[in-house]
Amino acid sequence: MLLSQIKTQAGKRSVVVREGTEAYTLSGVSTTYQLVIKCIQNSLTLAEQINRLEFEQAVDLQHLYTEHKLVAPIEAPSAIQQHVTGEQDMPTMPKIAAISVVAQDGNLLTIGYCMAYILSDARNLNHSFLPTLEFEDNVIALGPEILTGGLPQVMDGILSQVRNGKVIFNDNLGLNDVFSAFPALDSKYQTSLAGDVFIQLFSPFKLFEMPHIRLQEGDFFELEIAQFGLPMENLWQILRQQKPSVA
Repeated sequence: MLLSQIKTQAGKRSVVVREGTEAYTLSGVSTTYQLVIKCIQNSLTLAEQINRLEFEQAVDLQHLYTEHKLVAPIEAPSAIQQHVTGEQDMPTMPKIAAISVVAQDGNLLTIGYCMAYILSDARNLNHSFLPTLEFEDNVIALGPEILTGGLPQVMDGILSQVRNGKVIFNDNLGLNDVFSAFPALDSKYQTSLAGDVFIQLFSPFKLFEMPHIRLQEGDFFELEIAQFGLPMENLWQILRQQKPSVA
Protein backbone atom coordinates (compact mmCIF):
# COMPACT_ATOMS: atom_id res chain seq x y z
CA MET A 1 0.00 0.00 0.00
CA LEU A 2 1.23 3.48 -0.91
CA LEU A 3 0.34 6.78 0.80
CA SER A 4 0.63 10.30 -0.60
CA GLN A 5 -0.77 13.77 -0.04
CA ILE A 6 -2.33 16.07 -2.62
CA LYS A 7 -3.37 19.70 -2.62
CA THR A 8 -7.10 20.31 -2.86
CA GLN A 9 -8.67 23.20 -4.77
CA ALA A 10 -9.22 24.91 -1.41
CA GLY A 11 -5.50 24.78 -0.75
CA LYS A 12 -5.78 22.11 1.94
CA ARG A 13 -4.46 18.55 2.04
CA SER A 14 -6.02 15.21 1.20
CA VAL A 15 -4.57 11.73 1.83
CA VAL A 16 -4.44 9.29 -1.09
CA VAL A 17 -4.25 5.53 -0.56
CA ARG A 18 -3.08 3.44 -3.52
CA GLU A 19 -3.10 -0.30 -4.16
CA GLY A 20 -1.77 -1.13 -7.63
CA THR A 21 -3.40 1.28 -10.08
CA GLU A 22 -6.38 2.05 -7.81
CA ALA A 23 -6.02 5.30 -5.84
CA TYR A 24 -8.61 6.93 -3.58
CA THR A 25 -8.78 9.90 -1.24
CA LEU A 26 -9.42 9.00 2.38
CA SER A 27 -12.26 10.42 4.49
CA GLY A 28 -12.00 11.39 8.15
CA VAL A 29 -8.45 12.76 7.96
CA SER A 30 -6.96 15.56 5.91
CA THR A 31 -3.26 14.71 6.34
CA THR A 32 -1.04 11.67 6.66
CA TYR A 33 0.04 13.00 10.05
CA GLN A 34 -3.55 13.00 11.31
CA LEU A 35 -3.96 9.44 10.05
CA VAL A 36 -0.90 8.26 11.99
CA ILE A 37 -1.99 10.06 15.16
CA LYS A 38 -5.33 8.23 14.94
CA CYS A 39 -3.42 4.94 14.68
CA ILE A 40 -1.51 5.81 17.85
CA GLN A 41 -4.58 6.97 19.77
CA ASN A 42 -6.60 3.88 18.79
CA SER A 43 -3.70 1.41 19.15
CA LEU A 44 -4.27 0.27 15.57
CA THR A 45 -1.98 -0.55 12.70
CA LEU A 46 -2.05 1.70 9.67
CA ALA A 47 -4.06 -0.84 7.68
CA GLU A 48 -6.55 -1.33 10.53
CA GLN A 49 -7.11 2.41 10.89
CA ILE A 50 -7.59 2.89 7.15
CA ASN A 51 -10.16 0.08 7.14
CA ARG A 52 -12.15 2.02 9.77
CA LEU A 53 -12.34 5.01 7.46
CA GLU A 54 -14.00 5.35 4.07
CA PHE A 55 -12.73 6.15 0.61
CA GLU A 56 -14.11 9.40 -0.80
CA GLN A 57 -13.33 9.33 -4.50
CA ALA A 58 -11.07 7.72 -7.06
CA VAL A 59 -8.21 9.90 -8.31
CA ASP A 60 -5.78 9.77 -11.21
CA LEU A 61 -2.61 10.08 -9.18
CA GLN A 62 -0.32 10.14 -12.22
CA HIS A 63 -2.26 13.09 -13.65
CA LEU A 64 -2.19 14.92 -10.32
CA TYR A 65 1.56 14.35 -10.12
CA THR A 66 2.01 15.72 -13.62
CA GLU A 67 -0.01 18.77 -12.59
CA HIS A 68 2.29 19.23 -9.54
CA LYS A 69 -0.59 18.69 -7.10
CA LEU A 70 1.37 16.33 -4.82
CA VAL A 71 3.11 17.63 -1.71
CA ALA A 72 5.50 15.95 0.73
CA PRO A 73 3.87 12.67 1.82
CA ILE A 74 3.99 13.70 5.51
CA GLU A 75 4.41 17.02 7.30
CA ALA A 76 4.64 17.70 11.02
CA PRO A 77 2.34 20.44 12.37
CA SER A 78 5.38 22.59 13.22
CA ALA A 79 9.08 22.67 12.40
CA ILE A 80 10.10 21.84 15.98
CA GLN A 81 8.18 18.54 15.73
CA GLN A 82 10.11 17.45 12.65
CA HIS A 83 13.51 15.77 12.92
CA VAL A 84 15.76 14.79 10.01
CA THR A 85 18.60 12.40 10.83
CA GLY A 86 21.37 10.88 8.71
CA GLU A 87 22.66 14.16 7.19
CA GLN A 88 26.18 12.64 7.16
CA ASP A 89 25.05 10.73 4.05
CA MET A 90 26.38 12.12 0.78
CA PRO A 91 23.89 14.78 -0.41
CA THR A 92 24.42 13.98 -4.08
CA MET A 93 23.28 10.35 -3.81
CA PRO A 94 19.67 9.13 -4.02
CA LYS A 95 18.45 7.98 -0.63
CA ILE A 96 15.73 6.08 1.15
CA ALA A 97 13.91 7.75 4.06
CA ALA A 98 12.24 5.93 6.95
CA ILE A 99 9.16 7.87 8.10
CA SER A 100 8.21 7.45 11.77
CA VAL A 101 6.12 9.19 14.44
CA VAL A 102 6.73 9.07 18.21
CA ALA A 103 3.91 7.38 20.15
CA GLN A 104 2.75 8.29 23.67
CA ASP A 105 5.10 5.71 25.24
CA GLY A 106 8.10 7.15 23.42
CA ASN A 107 8.38 4.32 20.93
CA LEU A 108 8.39 4.94 17.21
CA LEU A 109 5.58 3.96 14.89
CA THR A 110 7.25 3.51 11.52
CA ILE A 111 4.82 4.28 8.71
CA GLY A 112 7.04 3.14 5.88
CA TYR A 113 9.73 4.24 3.46
CA CYS A 114 10.06 6.60 0.53
CA MET A 115 12.63 7.94 -1.91
CA ALA A 116 14.54 11.02 -0.84
CA TYR A 117 17.14 13.46 -2.09
CA ILE A 118 18.89 16.37 -0.38
CA LEU A 119 18.76 19.55 -2.45
CA SER A 120 21.63 21.40 -0.85
CA ASP A 121 21.98 24.30 -3.28
CA ALA A 122 18.50 25.75 -3.53
CA ARG A 123 19.76 28.84 -5.37
CA ASN A 124 20.45 26.92 -8.58
CA LEU A 125 17.62 24.43 -8.46
CA ASN A 126 14.05 24.60 -9.67
CA HIS A 127 12.29 22.38 -7.15
CA SER A 128 9.21 24.50 -6.49
CA PHE A 129 7.02 21.73 -7.88
CA LEU A 130 8.69 18.89 -5.98
CA PRO A 131 7.21 17.41 -2.79
CA THR A 132 9.77 18.99 -0.43
CA LEU A 133 10.40 19.83 3.21
CA GLU A 134 12.82 22.47 4.48
CA PHE A 135 15.28 21.65 7.25
CA GLU A 136 18.20 23.70 8.53
CA ASP A 137 19.86 25.23 5.45
CA ASN A 138 18.75 22.50 3.07
CA VAL A 139 15.69 21.22 1.32
CA ILE A 140 14.82 17.54 1.16
CA ALA A 141 12.72 16.05 -1.61
CA LEU A 142 10.51 13.23 -0.32
CA GLY A 143 8.31 10.68 -1.98
CA PRO A 144 6.15 11.35 -3.79
CA GLU A 145 4.64 8.21 -2.17
CA ILE A 146 5.35 6.30 1.04
CA LEU A 147 5.61 2.53 0.77
CA THR A 148 3.91 1.30 3.94
CA GLY A 149 5.13 -1.76 5.81
CA GLY A 150 8.64 -3.18 5.79
CA LEU A 151 11.63 -2.23 3.72
CA PRO A 152 11.93 -4.26 0.49
CA GLN A 153 14.91 -6.59 0.35
CA VAL A 154 15.33 -5.79 -3.34
CA MET A 155 15.45 -2.18 -4.52
CA ASP A 156 16.17 -1.77 -8.21
CA GLY A 157 16.79 1.91 -8.77
CA ILE A 158 17.25 3.67 -12.10
CA LEU A 159 18.53 7.23 -12.45
CA SER A 160 17.85 8.76 -15.87
CA GLN A 161 18.78 12.01 -17.57
CA VAL A 162 15.98 13.22 -19.84
CA ARG A 163 16.21 15.78 -22.64
CA ASN A 164 13.30 16.82 -24.85
CA GLY A 165 11.28 13.84 -23.70
CA LYS A 166 14.05 11.32 -24.49
CA VAL A 167 16.31 9.46 -22.06
CA ILE A 168 19.90 10.31 -23.03
CA PHE A 169 21.50 8.45 -20.11
CA ASN A 170 20.42 6.03 -17.42
CA ASP A 171 22.20 3.92 -14.87
CA ASN A 172 21.06 1.13 -12.57
CA LEU A 173 21.60 1.89 -8.90
CA GLY A 174 22.85 -1.30 -7.28
CA LEU A 175 22.68 -1.91 -3.55
CA ASN A 176 25.87 -1.34 -1.61
CA ASP A 177 27.49 -4.62 -0.58
CA VAL A 178 27.78 -3.43 3.03
CA PHE A 179 24.08 -2.56 3.18
CA SER A 180 22.48 -5.68 4.63
CA ALA A 181 19.88 -4.30 7.02
CA PHE A 182 18.22 -1.02 7.80
CA PRO A 183 20.05 0.71 10.70
CA ALA A 184 17.79 0.96 13.73
CA LEU A 185 16.64 4.46 14.59
CA ASP A 186 17.25 5.53 18.18
CA SER A 187 14.24 7.61 19.19
CA LYS A 188 15.50 8.33 22.69
CA TYR A 189 16.57 11.84 21.90
CA GLN A 190 16.07 14.45 24.59
CA THR A 191 14.12 16.54 22.11
CA SER A 192 11.70 13.82 21.06
CA LEU A 193 8.11 14.14 22.25
CA ALA A 194 4.92 12.29 21.46
CA GLY A 195 3.76 13.29 18.00
CA ASP A 196 7.20 14.22 16.69
CA VAL A 197 7.99 13.11 13.15
CA PHE A 198 11.33 11.44 12.39
CA ILE A 199 12.72 11.28 8.86
CA GLN A 200 15.80 9.07 8.82
CA LEU A 201 17.89 9.15 5.65
CA PHE A 202 20.22 6.41 4.52
CA SER A 203 22.08 5.66 1.30
CA PRO A 204 21.77 2.00 0.30
CA PHE A 205 23.15 2.44 -3.21
CA LYS A 206 26.67 2.03 -4.55
CA LEU A 207 28.54 5.15 -5.56
CA PHE A 208 28.47 5.87 -9.27
CA GLU A 209 29.82 8.48 -11.64
CA MET A 210 27.69 10.43 -14.08
CA PRO A 211 29.02 10.62 -17.64
CA HIS A 212 30.43 13.90 -18.89
CA ILE A 213 27.24 15.07 -20.56
CA ARG A 214 26.68 18.81 -20.39
CA LEU A 215 23.39 19.79 -18.90
CA GLN A 216 21.16 21.88 -21.10
CA GLU A 217 18.21 24.03 -20.15
CA GLY A 218 15.20 21.79 -19.69
CA ASP A 219 17.20 18.66 -18.85
CA PHE A 220 16.07 16.84 -15.75
CA PHE A 221 16.85 13.72 -13.81
CA GLU A 222 14.36 11.05 -12.86
CA LEU A 223 14.81 8.61 -9.98
CA GLU A 224 12.67 5.49 -10.19
CA ILE A 225 12.46 2.59 -7.75
CA ALA A 226 9.49 0.48 -8.76
CA GLN A 227 8.48 -0.57 -5.24
CA PHE A 228 8.18 3.06 -4.11
CA GLY A 229 5.50 4.11 -6.58
CA LEU A 230 5.69 7.18 -8.78
CA PRO A 231 9.17 8.30 -9.84
CA MET A 232 10.85 11.37 -8.42
CA GLU A 233 11.16 13.67 -11.41
CA ASN A 234 12.90 16.96 -12.16
CA LEU A 235 15.48 16.66 -9.41
CA TRP A 236 18.09 18.93 -10.91
CA GLN A 237 16.32 20.97 -13.56
CA ILE A 238 18.37 24.01 -14.53
CA LEU A 239 16.99 27.47 -14.01
CA ARG A 240 17.11 29.89 -16.93
CA GLN A 241 20.20 32.02 -16.48
CA GLN A 242 19.42 35.72 -16.62
CA LYS A 243 21.89 37.77 -18.63
CA PRO A 244 23.31 40.79 -16.78
CA SER A 245 21.94 44.08 -17.97
CA VAL A 246 24.32 46.37 -19.81
CA ALA A 247 24.24 50.07 -18.98
